[in-house]
Amino acid sequence: MLAAESLIRQRLATIAGVQGVHGLPAVNVEAVAGKKLPAIFVRPLGYRVIKTLGQAQAAQIATDYLVVVAVRNVQDVRDGDAARASGGDLASAVVAHLLGWQPSTDYQPMQLLPQPPLKPHQEDGLMLLSLGFECPQIINRVD
Repeated sequence: MLAAESLIRQRLATIAGVQGVHGLPAVNVEAVAGKKLPAIFVRPLGYRVIKTLGQAQAAQIATDYLVVVAVRNVQDVRDGDAARASGGDLASAVVAHLLGWQPSTDYQPMQLLPQPPLKPHQEDGLMLLSLGFECPQIINRVD
């Protein structure tokens, strides 16, 4: 169920200009401290059952993933417009790389969640912007 995370990270590592794609053990500013930016962080958020198929022959589930874009742009720190613009550009690239992408034949195409899992965080030129994706799959019962 969680094997897609490494495939997602590999895919996001192909985005031009990204200095690293990392796991995210905790969702806070300290998690990005010391990392070269811009960077992307990925963390599973859990799963949910979409539906059970047949007479419990299979289940279609969706594992949700948090993707956090982290950028630093110290131009115009007071307003923060430069950091937001940089973060927005990278977030758009993340969506373009994951939306409709199928990590492997074990999964169905990824979809963007209706709203971000977390509110944006911005301070001193650092911008953290979250995106949420679901990665559906069908798990068949073993008899």
